Amino acid sequence: MITNAFPATTPCDYTFLYPPIITQDTIQQDKPAVTFVHNPCTGKAYLAISNKDRLGFSYPISGDLMSMAQKYDEIPWEEIELTTQNGLFSYKKAPSHRALIEYFSDSAT
Repeated sequence: MITNAFPATTPCDYTFLYPPIITQDTIQQDKPAVTFVHNPCTGKAYLAISNKDRLGFSYPISGDLMSMAQKYDEIPWEEIELTTQNGLFSYKKAPSHRALIEYFSDSAT
């Protein structure tokens, strides 16, 4: 049984679980999360950004596994690794929603 996790589904219908703290930090503290999601069945990968005003993620950038992993690694913010009963979940926490928008509008995607 899976507890203390929210499901999110990518545009290619791959469902992953993420810890509730991500939604709390995004909505209550204005510190969105960016995580790397890979669908092993299709090979499609995404940078997933936590939504500011609701549960879940948006997926503005997608591509192959290696290019998305590289884009994720280049994000300059603190990486947080949470070990939950559902496994390890890694993400980078933006300092603010504004910083997130500025980073992605300034970076070549």
